[in-house]
Amino acid sequence: MPSERDPPNLHRTRALRSRISPRTEFLGVPGRIRPSTCALGRLTPVTVTTGEIMGWLRAAVGAVLVVSPTAFLRLSSREAPSGVSVLLLRTIGIRDLVLGAGTVSAARRGGPADARRWTSAGLASDSLDVLASLAAGRTIGRRESAGAAGAALVFAVGDLVALGWGRQPERPTLTRGQAG
Repeated sequence: MPSERDPPNLHRTRALRSRISPRTEFLGVPGRIRPSTCALGRLTPVTVTTGEIMGWLRAAVGAVLVVSPTAFLRLSSREAPSGVSVLLLRTIGIRDLVLGAGTVSAARRGGPADARRWTSAGLASDSLDVLASLAAGRTIGRRESAGAAGAALVFAVGDLVALGWGRQPERPTLTRGQAG
């Protein structure tokens, strides 16, 4: 029962908080809850996680590469984009679009194991992209090689963060009577 001091909508806020799903983390990383409105105008909680954000970023980059690969090619190339390079960038875009959509779908509807698999697939893809880009340094030039490796490295680090890499595991605390 709300008291006279409570704001008028406090009981609704408490009710909303009690309906929030306990699954507000993605692969051990706590998610942020943002309000979302449904057709009836009620607030429903939506969990946003690092893994889901990485999925959306990957899907967005993939979509841009599919729709307009020549824009990216003009940034790094000294020559006019060839048909082969446009096709290659489109296939990279398709791969990133599929990996991103799968990661987002797994983060929203699947379980933690599904989300971990999709994020791990993205990490494997990005890690191999870094290695392939660095290996192509003699062929495509150091500047282009470093740029491609750097872009893939940003996504690889994001995938590692989403997977919880580098976090210290929580240590159980001992209370009186447990030491021994």
